[in-house]
Amino acid sequence: VAEAQVELARLSLASGDANAAVRRAQEAKQTDPANLAARVTLVRSLLARGDLAQADAEIATLAASAPGSAAVAALNGSVMARRGNAAGARTLFERARQLSPDLVDAVAGLVLLDLEARQPVAALARVDAALAQRPDSPELLALAAHVHLAMDHPELAEQALRHAVASDPWFFTGYELLARLYLRQQRLHEA
Repeated sequence: VAEAQVELARLSLASGDANAAVRRAQEAKQTDPANLAARVTLVRSLLARGDLAQADAEIATLAASAPGSAAVAALNGSVMARRGNAAGARTLFERARQLSPDLVDAVAGLVLLDLEARQPVAALARVDAALAQRPDSPELLALAAHVHLAMDHPELAEQALRHAVASDPWFFTGYELLARLYLRQQRLHEA
């Protein structure tokens, strides 16, 4: 039952309904308090809702109960980044990468910190290194598109997004990002 509630929370989060995601993740946590996926989804949902105080409380509990979890370290990094602690966030994202080198959330967190520090070349190098290991990862390709847009290379962003949806036709985020890119470029017939 908790797994189904977690999936419903993730779907709510993906559709932009953070309140429903929080509610469903809380239900999953109540059903199975030890369920790590429920607790991680709850923190992600709280962050999406902008509830940093409650996200802090949840992440503190998570970090204490799962100190070796890469997902928890990356999530804690996201909370720190939202709080404006870039150095602390970077340390946590790096720790998550050490624990699980393929964790996209850790790469994404570091890339976003690079972009915020106005270091797009470093961000692109980080994404390219991750893509060298997983060239068909739709999440990494979408991240590469984000970096290309930050560097004002919309044609490379489009290539990355087209590759993402070709790699995974169910990667709806890729279609959404492509549509936004086409709208931004006033290519409405392609959106």
